[in-house]
Amino acid sequence: MSKGHNKSALVCFTGAAGAGKSVLAKAVSEGLKIPLFDRDDFKDLLFDTLGWSDRDWSRKLGMASWALLMSVASTLVTHGVTIILDSNFKPSDTFAQHLTPSTEQHGVARVEIHLRADVDVLYDRYRSRFLAGDRHPGHVAFETKQEFRNEVNDTIFAPVGFGSLLELDTTHAWPEAGTVVSWLATHLDPDVDAR
Repeated sequence: MSKGHNKSALVCFTGAAGAGKSVLAKAVSEGLKIPLFDRDDFKDLLFDTLGWSDRDWSRKLGMASWALLMSVASTLVTHGVTIILDSNFKPSDTFAQHLTPSTEQHGVARVEIHLRADVDVLYDRYRSRFLAGDRHPGHVAFETKQEFRNEVNDTIFAPVGFGSLLELDTTHAWPEAGTVVSWLATHLDPDVDAR
């Protein structure tokens, strides 16, 4: 299929843990009736299937979950299906390098919605999720706030630069899903099927 003939889109929610990606991605997915794939869902299934133990094992399953997410995303968008991806993508990941050639070849629109927040706010949200039991027990938490700060910051979790970009700061308030839906409507090809 030549460039421009495929009217699908790949919408990616990016940013650090605790920025609010999953909440907003689910709301947008439901509002636009677009399938959503969250990398954590793949990783949780791997935990349930293969078990869990320490951080090294968690990282191995994390790599496997990346491979699964990329395979699913590539297959669907290059066959005309518009999808939303939610994960803690980073500029240093091979994500953009992996998907950019195939999406360009098939005329897939690419959109990035990047969420950020003050690192102390991110840590408080992240820690609260673990304490509340909202994460699969296979996920290994950062042991200290400093460790979190070293691994999670605006330099590491900058926008990926994958396509049209909307940046949102959630430090003080969650963005309205309707605002994001409206923005997407102006940045997706009008022929993209995003019902």
